[in-house]
Amino acid sequence: MRYALAALFGALLLASCATPTKEQSLVSKAADAMGGARALGDIKTISTSGTSKWWEPEQSEVPGGEPRFSAEGKIDSISDLASRTTRYDYQKNFAYPTARTFTYS
Repeated sequence: MRYALAALFGALLLASCATPTKEQSLVSKAADAMGGARALGDIKTISTSGTSKWWEPEQSEVPGGEPRFSAEGKIDSISDLASRTTRYDYQKNFAYPTARTFTYS
């Protein structure tokens, strides 16, 4: 009886591992849409960019008023996978309390 239960649980475990899950099939479809695993493996560089905005609460013209816009930022990055290097460029433009720009690379 003990061996039969162990064999049953083993068979169920193998069956659950053999069938792809919904998430695995979605990732496979996305990889195929981008040219397949071989094409994704041939990628040499990756670039990303993003933006952000900041507001300062407690800095409105009147008590309980709207927060004051204080700054916005932009970040860009490019990664070279062959040399394992990444460059980040970050620029933050302040609007409050005085207009100024900080740039980092």
